[in-house]
Amino acid sequence: MNMEENSKDAQSSVRLSSKKSFVHPEEQVWADLLLSWLSPLIRLANERPLKEEDVWPCPTSETVHQQGSQFWEAWNHERKRAEPSMVRALLGAFGHRFFIAGCWQLSFLLFQLAQPFLVGALVQFISEGGSLGRGIGLALGFAGASLICSISISQALSQLRKLGVAVRCGVMMAVYEQALRLTTAARMSGTVGQTTNLMAIDAEKLNIAVQFAHFLWYLISFVSLCSF
Repeated sequence: MNMEENSKDAQSSVRLSSKKSFVHPEEQVWADLLLSWLSPLIRLANERPLKEEDVWPCPTSETVHQQGSQFWEAWNHERKRAEPSMVRALLGAFGHRFFIAGCWQLSFLLFQLAQPFLVGALVQFISEGGSLGRGIGLALGFAGASLICSISISQALSQLRKLGVAVRCGVMMAVYEQALRLTTAARMSGTVGQTTNLMAIDAEKLNIAVQFAHFLWYLISFVSLCSF
């Protein structure tokens, strides 16, 4: 029985590893855009628990060392100011990724608002009639808007999730490195619990805050536009 399970696991790993060359999200634009690289992992996880060799290696740009280096570089630049800001340092290190995620969120908002107008135009077309080309165009426009909405919100959530993890890793790495450099006198001024809170709890709060930051302006914009 164990031999059969091991053979099945090996076959599943071979099937997945054989696809790694063309579904890796860093190698295929469409795989990253549609998140299709996730499907083989989900199917395999449905068969058995995932193992380390089942997933792709972490991209160099997403490693803890890289995130820590980006944050340190931004923070060292920020320390030259009269009043350093943690928010400005985070934006300096990860602001471009935050902006890209915001663009996907904006795309979702615009095409989501466009759908009711397309539905209204379709209802009017069915009631009053019109050319066949206009009807086909409205139907295709509605389908395209729905597709773009789905892709946009998926990309926004995916980008924000990865960004939140990057911020958490960068801050945790920076706090850990700074804790190792503290002098004996500096260590006596604080407690181990304070350092642990910075590395675990506070870093995790930043992770959560980053993931939902864009929803603040999204909700305000959505309610405001729908009120007109």
